Parts: sequence; C-alpha cells; structure tokens
Amino acid sequence: MEKLNLLWSACSNYNGTNILEERISIILCDILRNQNSYTNQGNKFLKSFFDDVLKATDYSQEELETAKIDMGTYYLDLFIETDKQIIPIELKIDARDQNEQCYRYLKTARKINKNVPARMYYLTKDKHKPSDNSLNGEKILENNFKNIGNDEGVVCVSYQDEILTWLEHCSQDLKNNNEKYLYIQLEFFKDMIKENL
Repeated sequence: MEKLNLLWSACSNYNGTNILEERISIILCDILRNQNSYTNQGNKFLKSFFDDVLKATDYSQEELETAKIDMGTYYLDLFIETDKQIIPIELKIDARDQNEQCYRYLKTARKINKNVPARMYYLTKDKHKPSDNSLNGEKILENNFKNIGNDEGVVCVSYQDEILTWLEHCSQDLKNNNEKYLYIQLEFFKDMIKENL
C-alpha cells in the first residue's frame, strides 16, 4: 500500500499523475498573505520570499506592508504588487508555454507601472528557461538583484532551490516561535515538493 499524502491528493489531478499549478498557486498565495500574530515585523514570510526567491536587496519594510498578493490577476499564476514594483510569477510544472507568454506578461507589467523595470519570475521544477517563442526577444536575467540593475526580462527560479530554501526559513521561524500548526503544514508542503517536483 502506498503512503497516504493528503496534500498530494489535494494538489494533483484525479488520478494523481500530475500536480496542478492552480492548487500550488493557492498554497503559495496563502503562505505569502499570512500575517504572523507572533511578530511585530509584519509578514515575515513575504520578507523571506523577497530575500530567498526574488533575491531582492532593494526594498523597504513599508513596501512589504503595502504589498498585495494575488493569483489569476492579469492571467498570472501569482502576482505581487507593491507601491514600487510589479512582480509577476509564472508557475510551470507540467504545462508548456503559451504563445508569447513571457513576453505578454512582461508587456502587462510595463503597462501597470512604467516607473520600475519589468521582471517576471519563471518558476519551474528544474530552473529551465522559457521557450524562444514565449520570450519573443525578452532577455533571461541572472537571479541576483545586485547584478540585474535596471534590466528587464525573465528570471528563472525553481522549486528545488529557491522555493525549498524559502520554505525552510519559514518553517524554522515557525518552529522557533512555537507555531506548531502552520509549521506542520509547511513541513508537509516541503516534503511534497522534495518528492514530486
């Protein structure tokens, strides 16, 4: 008998062969929206996401406090908007790129806020690059904010590297603050990513 994994059941299609991106988007969105009652430092999960996944060094506490996290906005899987920047995040698990997908999402980000460089984060299992058709001439940028400067383009990130690092920091923070309920949930989510993505 196989080991029962309820999180896998909730996130996979009816026969359990594929993880569904929409369900992972919901989980990531809920984690990022979580306001921790045990801290006066605002959303520590979002701050850690900026540090571990986006590798951002140029943001303020006020920017984090005004951040809006949503999914499905502008057809994006995950979308973070602060008073200073727009951060579209496209999740790819088993689906292929749509026609000019990255290009269209960056074009949308440029229209929303013309005062900041448009960057899109492309989240995959193995940090592979989007197709040439999806990029339609957009650049691939290194995931290091200090080196990006004002460049615009697509930043490739992965579940196995950036997302697991972020979740590990979130889990450790919860454990240190005796937040057992959410800690256990994040541990299950981490295990699912390690085993299946």
